[in-house]
Amino acid sequence: MLTGLIAVCFATVLSVWIQFHFATHIRPLLDPALPLNVADPRWSLDWDRRNSFPSDTSTLFFALATLILIENRLVGLFCFLWIAVIIAAPRVIFGWHYPSDVAGSLVLGPACVLLFYVIPYPRALIDRALIRFRDHMYIVHALLFVFLSDASMLFISLQKLGKDLVRLLG
Repeated sequence: MLTGLIAVCFATVLSVWIQFHFATHIRPLLDPALPLNVADPRWSLDWDRRNSFPSDTSTLFFALATLILIENRLVGLFCFLWIAVIIAAPRVIFGWHYPSDVAGSLVLGPACVLLFYVIPYPRALIDRALIRFRDHMYIVHALLFVFLSDASMLFISLQKLGKDLVRLLG
């Protein structure tokens, strides 16, 4: 399970990285060529990621659903359906993403989780770490809490750290 959560983190960070480094298309909400007329043009000044491919939120949730699917097929399928209806579809309906952005996240999130699942090294590494910390599980629980808290906000602190590193090096 912990290896899967690390894979979810990797998939989400990769999704955000792709948005920063590959300009596929601007978010529909911010695209002046589309007659949506629902967003204030000044919104685009506050956004550091105008590219929308792939959807980082959908990537996060599809990756989590894949992790659940590995554990329990029926519950995992329900989670995929739930995410499609509650997370992915509204992102398209409200103009945050194109359907292709959500489709890209449907590929990226599960692919990362499955990749970490089939490669034995990450699981062995996590197992060794858990054995080493077995007498200090409170540290593991605290780190898991911080991880889940940051994941719930799409790794904003990790994004800030990455941006600061880029500014320092660039």
